[in-house]
Amino acid sequence: MISKIHIKNFKLLRDVTLRAEQGSPIVLIGPNCSGKSSILEVLDLLSYAMGHGFQDAIYKKRQGVEQIRTAGEKDDIYINITIESSEGWPTGPEKVPVEYSLLFTERDRRLSISSETIKVKKRGHDKPLTVLNRKGANAEVLNIQSKEFDKVVLAQEELAVRSIQQAAFYPTLGHVKEVIELTRVYPGFLTSPSWARDSREQDVSPRKSQYFAPTPRIGMRGFDLITALYSLSTEYPDTSWPKLKKHFISEFPFVKRLFFPPDPGGGYIVLAWEDERFPGVKMYAEQMSEGMISYLCLLSAILVPDLAAALAFDEPGVHIHPSAIHRLVSLLEDKSQHTTVIMTTHSDNILDYLTEPAKSLHICKPTERGTSIEQLDEEMLEVWRKQYKLSELREKGQLDPSNKELEDHL
Repeated sequence: MISKIHIKNFKLLRDVTLRAEQGSPIVLIGPNCSGKSSILEVLDLLSYAMGHGFQDAIYKKRQGVEQIRTAGEKDDIYINITIESSEGWPTGPEKVPVEYSLLFTERDRRLSISSETIKVKKRGHDKPLTVLNRKGANAEVLNIQSKEFDKVVLAQEELAVRSIQQAAFYPTLGHVKEVIELTRVYPGFLTSPSWARDSREQDVSPRKSQYFAPTPRIGMRGFDLITALYSLSTEYPDTSWPKLKKHFISEFPFVKRLFFPPDPGGGYIVLAWEDERFPGVKMYAEQMSEGMISYLCLLSAILVPDLAAALAFDEPGVHIHPSAIHRLVSLLEDKSQHTTVIMTTHSDNILDYLTEPAKSLHICKPTERGTSIEQLDEEMLEVWRKQYKLSELREKGQLDPSNKELEDHL
């Protein structure tokens, strides 16, 4: 799990720290343009960089450092992540916290990593053990075989944790790469029905037939929903798949079953379902409502029992009925026992269904110095909740800030 994120000079995040508690999803609330989604973007940047390279993460997905650096800022962008090792991570160093830090900028129109470090907080020791210490192109890496630091020269724009991958000598670097790469960010599923899609979107919908291929986890936009569901049904037929069906059919009780017939074109499968209201008629994904498809995407992302270190969702309540949101919050709270869960939301329903809102709610506030992140006083919140729901407290301005100028005008 990722237990702490510290970010400096990334868009509105001039200097923010976010801490996760086991069993409590992080719920980011606040007005538009307060930096909520930027936190998710930082996680996606690192995850993508671990899998595809840092250069691609910065230039192919984000068009350069200046597009993500805080406006008017010249200092390097800084990202620090603390990883809590736990059962199931075979590369973890004795289940102790690992801290990964990255400082980068752009020099002469070229991506440049200023520093990159890994520190392991050994039990019984006041000072953490430095495993990786990189300055510019020069790095020192602890070799567990020789117990000495090896000197390595790296490309200025490449991450050490991605370039140095000899597990027998440097296992902690491989662990950091594995954990961060297995962070999953979902910025919103493209679930529109065919009539609401632009002509350029017609062939990239979660509803379309998909080429049969094992899909261990649904992708960030949901285009591989059908193969992800099929993989759940075949790989976890006694655990995750029955649970998904239970939560889906409980919300949509007219659905008798879900199944995956082959597409007549060959090599593809489709999502089909039976509707009790139309006996004997085979229905297809294109005939599902947007809420049904959105809910299936969310269930697929949450219920797959893989080793995702963090799951992040931007506005997961879109298109979802309050009863489904209640189920969704419960599932995310269960998931947060083993995986860091982060979500942004403007949904009052999500707030009202939180079991421990004081632990979960993180309020993003825009200030002259960028975003600040605050939590509520737990004792005071419990006093308020005896009389009000969280949605009512929000309406009264007791949670996140609102546009006072507009309120005065109205």
